[in-house]
Amino acid sequence: MKDEFSEFAKKNIQRYVKSNLMIETFRLSLKREQWEAFSLSYKLIMTALRLGAKHLDLKLELSSGGKPFLPHQVLGAENLVGLSVEGYTINDLVLDQKVRCSKLEYLSLKDVNMIWSQKYCRPVP
Repeated sequence: MKDEFSEFAKKNIQRYVKSNLMIETFRLSLKREQWEAFSLSYKLIMTALRLGAKHLDLKLELSSGGKPFLPHQVLGAENLVGLSVEGYTINDLVLDQKVRCSKLEYLSLKDVNMIWSQKYCRPVP
């Protein structure tokens, strides 16, 4: 059986691409059993960023409890004014790159895992 939502989402976002339409706000909330939801969410997020999204509201819930990595391009998006993230993992390698969200006015992180390397984990004197 085809995943009707996935087909609908791909078709809808392609309509924006073909018409060269801008996306002001992109909201994505997925509750899935399998990891392929991440592949779909990644493609949709990347397309929304390419189409100039200023507000991203991202929520991904996997029944396995896993949290996929937030695409590093999200924190590198210069146009973002609002960002809400739930159910993702942020790797400190993303933080090593320049976080370019200079226009960011709103940030919400909920149920987000942070993975820190040793260089950020130093004892406090």
